[in-house]
Amino acid sequence: MRPTVPVAPVTRMVIDVPPFVDGGRSGAEISPARPSSAYRLTSHLAVQRACSRIAGMEALARRLVPDEMWEVAGSLMPGRRPRRQGGGRAAADARTVLTAVVYVITSGCAWQNLPPAFGVTVPTAHRWFARWTEAGLWRNLCEATAHDPALAEWTRAIRDAAACRVYT
Repeated sequence: MRPTVPVAPVTRMVIDVPPFVDGGRSGAEISPARPSSAYRLTSHLAVQRACSRIAGMEALARRLVPDEMWEVAGSLMPGRRPRRQGGGRAAADARTVLTAVVYVITSGCAWQNLPPAFGVTVPTAHRWFARWTEAGLWRNLCEATAHDPALAEWTRAIRDAAACRVYT
């Protein structure tokens, strides 16, 4: 059993928050037992803003990779490669990576500018893009969605944008 170290109770603490959260009042002193209503309000607003950003990202993800497209793309994707070392991190979610890759190739932004809100690192997105390009996913996806005019137009745009990005 570890020995416990007595800790003195905190009566006051200084919270250093970014100016956009607390309206420019950085380093405001509050009591931990009774935070000020202004701090509770601003922290609540920060949580609301974060939730609305998440909801906005989900809406963007559904526009970039609609459910109909995902049903087709999921079956066309090459299988995951076995890891030689037999372990490591869990593989990323394929739909999340596809959404991030489609964002990069259709928006024209650099791989390094992939927003972290997508939940995929730049090396992961680029590695999967290269693997999918090598496997011919973009061409196969375009051919498989040819029956739906709206979806076929979007997948053709993705295929053409991916063809311009192939410098891996």
